[in-house]
Amino acid sequence: MFSAEEGVIRTHCKQAEGMRCYYLYGKNTYLLHYYAGKLIERAVGDSASPFSTVYFDLEEQSIEQLAEAVWAAPFFGGNKCVVVRRFSPSALSAKATEQLKGLLNDIPEYTTLVFLGTDAGGKKAALKKGFSSWVDKAGAVFELIDRDRNGLVKFLQTLAIKGGCTIHASSCALLLDRTSTDMQLLSQEMHKLCAYVGKGGEIQPQHIRLLCAEQVEYSVFDLSRCILRQDDQDALERLRSLQEQREEPVAVLAVLSAAFVDLYRAKIAAIARKTQQQVAEDFGYRGQEFRVRNAFRDSERFSVTHLRRCLSLLMDTDQKLKTSSVDGFSLLQQLVLQMLRVLSNLPSPS
Repeated sequence: MFSAEEGVIRTHCKQAEGMRCYYLYGKNTYLLHYYAGKLIERAVGDSASPFSTVYFDLEEQSIEQLAEAVWAAPFFGGNKCVVVRRFSPSALSAKATEQLKGLLNDIPEYTTLVFLGTDAGGKKAALKKGFSSWVDKAGAVFELIDRDRNGLVKFLQTLAIKGGCTIHASSCALLLDRTSTDMQLLSQEMHKLCAYVGKGGEIQPQHIRLLCAEQVEYSVFDLSRCILRQDDQDALERLRSLQEQREEPVAVLAVLSAAFVDLYRAKIAAIARKTQQQVAEDFGYRGQEFRVRNAFRDSERFSVTHLRRCLSLLMDTDQKLKTSSVDGFSLLQQLVLQMLRVLSNLPSPS
């Protein structure tokens, strides 16, 4: 069985019958370890003990040692789970690959074997696919991908309920914009917010602004909005704030460049009559679809020519940051003023 739908593994974890082998992979480490924990709980059941789960790392241990652990009978009887962490099919030698393939076909009924890895991607995808097909015959393969914006809002609201409080969807949106879409970080922020408002309380925007530090991405995207509305005073104030926070100029420029790349993509897509959904899928905006929506909205006011001029200024500044001895924030200040000048006297968008 193979699935990239989170609902499928969620349902599978609640079913009575499990499988002998699982391969969980993806870049979302929070979901990866969450569902690995669920599978381990179900695999060992009433046999849970410090000895019922064995962890392996094939960067440090051999396939022979893994096979011994798989076949060793549980110390106190019952069932056991063997978990292979940081697994990468493409890192295996030809010999180790064949040994592992043989092991997958011969797992004892008291053992559940779980592999945890990240998406190999690129040219290595074929190797990962081959391993997945072997596991598929012996058990199940689940790809864990990032949740979209709505999924993250539900995640935050569920965490609030577990913490004995509530949070409105608009407050969830503020938290996502201000901090991150990383579920591990969001979990930590929600734990802090729930503790602050207490049982029965509601997490409100002022609590988020008080307790949750702005990530550089949020601050720089706010800077980009100041530039777009041609508010020079606010833009320079935002830049000063980033300098006071000791942010790296290169990092600030990278995020600012991303914001204008979003605008340019949206502008070109709108001219080509492409939809927001197509842009989000083609350029990997999953979980950040709001960036596409905002870019389509904001790019309406600007011409392709002027967006290209802004991108050119961003490229020039990037080159200067990497080759010049001039203070980085001085270069960024010059960049902001130049972009404001470009956008301050625009003709009708075309």
